[in-house]
Amino acid sequence: MHFHYRSDMLSDEEWHGFRQNLKALLQIKAFEEFWTREREVFSQAFRREVERILEEIPTCPILQDSVVFAMSSEADGKAEE
Repeated sequence: MHFHYRSDMLSDEEWHGFRQNLKALLQIKAFEEFWTREREVFSQAFRREVERILEEIPTCPILQDSVVFAMSSEADGKAEE
């Protein structure tokens, strides 16, 4: 869906609905575990969008984990471009 939106194949209204559903999913423990484990299989652009959504969630454990991961990756010299 994100790809379709970025490619102008999905309207703003349709994207907004999908984004709201994704935001709700990101607050479910099982999805948190999935995202933490599988995030690397998604495009960098989609991962950035998910990170933006996570920042909108006041106390989001996924965001806290990804910040720690990003900081440790940078320290290891493995940060993404």
